[in-house]
Amino acid sequence: MKKIKFILVLLCLFCLLFSGCMSFNGNELPEVKKPIPPKTKPVIEMKIEKWEQKLNGEGASRGVTSNKSNGYLVLKFILARWYSKDLISDYGTIGSLGKIKPDYTLTLNGFRNEDMSWLGAILCGLTLYIIPSSSTMEFNLDLALKDHKTNKTYKLDAKNSVTVWFQLFFILGLPVFWVGDYNMQYDTSMYVYHMFNEQGAFSEYY
Repeated sequence: MKKIKFILVLLCLFCLLFSGCMSFNGNELPEVKKPIPPKTKPVIEMKIEKWEQKLNGEGASRGVTSNKSNGYLVLKFILARWYSKDLISDYGTIGSLGKIKPDYTLTLNGFRNEDMSWLGAILCGLTLYIIPSSSTMEFNLDLALKDHKTNKTYKLDAKNSVTVWFQLFFILGLPVFWVGDYNMQYDTSMYVYHMFNEQGAFSEYY
């Protein structure tokens, strides 16, 4: 009897240790051309007006502070990609740039909705990840970019998603489990830059 219990415990530990997940880009946004770095790079400050975290279409039980923190993560993902591609020289929240005067302010409204099945998640846990479950995060971004030199404001909407699947044998894909999430963030960032640029933003820097 003790041996059976010991084997069951080992089996449970094995399943927990070797459970994994994989993320897949929703690919809702059209592919855009790779942006060419401008001759001089603007500085951008970021601002949250209204950002909501939703679960299955309903408001999640999180406070305004938590919502804003998650909204800033979305903006940081976008601006970090622009910075890494040498499209901007610096970025930060309002008041965090010190004496550096921002050229633009990027403002975010919108929400992130997570669609998931509670039954699927429970069954996945009870079967030690043998039965898979999934969760889809949909990002609905309402963005405004204000040019401080001209006082012109550019606006656009961007929607994209990433689906995460949880399943025992996805541990085999551990080295690349984050690829879908990264690609979703990259696609969104490049799409936003391209669309703002198409409207005339950043043109004076080229």
